[in-house]
Amino acid sequence: MVHVISQKGLFPQARRQQRPDEPWHLFWNDKSPRSTRGLLRLIRRQIQDAAEKGINWRSVIDCLRPVTQDIWRSLPLAEQKRFLRHARVYWDVHRHRVAPEIADILADMQSEGRVFLHRGAITRYSEDHGRAKIQYWDRESQSRKKLRVDRVINCTGSETDCRRIDESLITSLFVQGFARPDALFLGLEVDDDGALIDYKGIPSHPIYAIGPTLKGCLWETTTVPEIREQAAAMGEYLAAKLGHGSGGARSVLKTA
Repeated sequence: MVHVISQKGLFPQARRQQRPDEPWHLFWNDKSPRSTRGLLRLIRRQIQDAAEKGINWRSVIDCLRPVTQDIWRSLPLAEQKRFLRHARVYWDVHRHRVAPEIADILADMQSEGRVFLHRGAITRYSEDHGRAKIQYWDRESQSRKKLRVDRVINCTGSETDCRRIDESLITSLFVQGFARPDALFLGLEVDDDGALIDYKGIPSHPIYAIGPTLKGCLWETTTVPEIREQAAAMGEYLAAKLGHGSGGARSVLKTA
């Protein structure tokens, strides 16, 4: 028997093979809302329109992938913080979906009483005679509950606060003043060319970043397609900077 404790009580949605006739048009542009609330309304409205045409909501979410970074960079800092507080988990479970086979297995285990999903937060943890004792606040019943289990697995994902990452390279960059966190503490602050910003606010010449370290600047920057584009842009930029390129290198932190 498996007990899952989740703040919102949500599992990721399942991926589904899209039909060729199911693509949805890109609806975000420079006139779209620049607020979390406004963007959620816009996406919900598009999903309703898609449903009326027999098109699955996944197509609406997927059509945003090419412009997700531009959407993120268009939001004021206060709205980015609001998204992280209130909407992040809902975006994650719809954007980062699980394989259909895994979703089917999980659904079967729930229906058979082998997996239980609890909406709540762990308040206390202890160990006793080889077993773990969990106390948590159950949001459904608004009461404290207890579980006694054989094994605990942390599925909260990787650390999202760059200041708390146990990585010698990142720690060394901070200690020596070669880098500083971005305003959201999701990664490192960089300029438009990907150069690290030091503790004085000066861009670095020899140190650049791509990938997850740019999460605060780009948000969607952990999957192969996005990192591949960043690597290509960085290669063009450095080649031009060293005098081996055409000089028309594009910015690593591109905007629409």
